[in-house]
Amino acid sequence: MTNSKNIFFSVVSFIVLFSILFMFGEIAVRVTRPQKTYSEFLELVSDMWAPSDFNKVELKKNYTGKYPSNEFPGKYVTVKTNNLGLRDDQEVTYDKPKDKKRILIIGDSYTFGLFVESGDAYPSILKQLLKEDGSKYEVINAGFPGYNADEEYVWLRNEGIKFKPDIIILGFYIGNDLNINRNNWILDSSGLPLKLDTGKKLGTYVDQYGRRRENDDFVMATETVGYEYVYKIPVLRESQFFIALGKLTEKVYKYFYGKINPSKTYKIPPGYSVAMFPQIFGDDVYRFRQKYNAYYEIMDQHVPPLGEREKYFRDLVLGMNKIAKDINSEFIVLMIPTNFQVDPDYFLPFYFKELDENKEILNGTFGIRRDFFRELSEYLESNNIRYINLLNEMKKHPEDRYFPKNGEMHFNIKGHEFTANIIYNYLHDNNNL
Repeated sequence: MTNSKNIFFSVVSFIVLFSILFMFGEIAVRVTRPQKTYSEFLELVSDMWAPSDFNKVELKKNYTGKYPSNEFPGKYVTVKTNNLGLRDDQEVTYDKPKDKKRILIIGDSYTFGLFVESGDAYPSILKQLLKEDGSKYEVINAGFPGYNADEEYVWLRNEGIKFKPDIIILGFYIGNDLNINRNNWILDSSGLPLKLDTGKKLGTYVDQYGRRRENDDFVMATETVGYEYVYKIPVLRESQFFIALGKLTEKVYKYFYGKINPSKTYKIPPGYSVAMFPQIFGDDVYRFRQKYNAYYEIMDQHVPPLGEREKYFRDLVLGMNKIAKDINSEFIVLMIPTNFQVDPDYFLPFYFKELDENKEILNGTFGIRRDFFRELSEYLESNNIRYINLLNEMKKHPEDRYFPKNGEMHFNIKGHEFTANIIYNYLHDNNNL
């Protein structure tokens, strides 16, 4: 009997002691080094996605949800899609009203209006400008966050032409719209994609909750919303103390694993690296890759060399222009810059924290060396394709700030307003209105 009591009190004492230590640990972590719990991460992961018959993913139809505002932490914007899975508060039909003309804007998250309300995205502002002008134009926002040029081409070919647009505008973002992998193209006779092979591992898929996920053949793949193993453990993943403990344990494990198996480990650059943007900085970036070369070699397995991707992009642009001609539509390329092209003095040292890179940026020995938009302009002109160089227009008005000061790369509301007005003026000056 005495032994049973001793065991009972030992167990109770252990539970009490553990609870006290856990409570103090939880408080200490929350005060000194807050961690995002699993449920908090879920709040940041959108469930607006659905599988596609011809693309990687598409937006759900008639969806209403929220998305975090990166410019204003803790706040959210409303995301609504219409009956055809486009970001619009109003329904739309494929049949074009007899007294209307249509502008179809295809693109990625910039066109979609990520982190701003639907009415603040540049296609919506353009729609309002045309309405105030009395122009008989509808504007359709066909922006999809995360789409690259091949996905935009496939969407235009399979879905966009059904709207019978009079003007097609491609919103091309230089930062990542060149991340094109031809391996998943199902080709037509001209060598362009009829659709993307959704049966292959494309790096992206939609889970049962409508969240966009990564397949396990990618470096940063994960089965949960956090990359660390602790996020896979129910209950514990809601404790900031255990999350911090789990991250520390994983860090220690990786350190000793790297000592034992140096050939199987690699350093990851801290945050953004200039090596990720040769299309902006030029070939000079490759000398910064050496320190993290093993990491980049793994990433290079999933993305072809830049020269190949640029060729794919040019071919896709020619293909979109042909689609437009075949349906008697005007085709225009809108060149969308990244924030550190518009304001390099502020954003370059803000973003690139790797010591060698940051040092050369600050002392002026490294900077933007390539004018990709000028090269693209010459190519488009040689093929009689119209374009708007938004970078040049923004540089004409350096007094305005088109991106959040906190470093978020997407437009703020001012950026969307400016873009809409530039498009409106271009269409007006070129007798499209």
